[in-house]
Amino acid sequence: MKRLRIHVIFLLLVALLIGCSAGDRSKREVRGYMKQIHEAAEKYRRDYGDWPVALEELLTSDLLFQNKKLEREWQFIFYWPDEILAISTEEMPGGEGIRVRYEIKR
Repeated sequence: MKRLRIHVIFLLLVALLIGCSAGDRSKREVRGYMKQIHEAAEKYRRDYGDWPVALEELLTSDLLFQNKKLEREWQFIFYWPDEILAISTEEMPGGEGIRVRYEIKR
């Protein structure tokens, strides 16, 4: 019986570690995409004279390659020229409401 408890505790710890690393990986992915959004927004501003209001403007102007998975799992909010905020949706395996900030250094 004691061995069973040890195995159960071990399996729970492994599951927790896997879950944490998946969440970290997703945050790294979204930060990378936010960097691409920022670079595309800079080009958009140079071309059109103003910052984009929505992600769709970058996609339709062919300045940003669409990442459907991340766009489904995260909502992007722009605070030009200072930051981009991503908030996870219910589609995100790690849960809804996780916030990731991308600060733009000028």
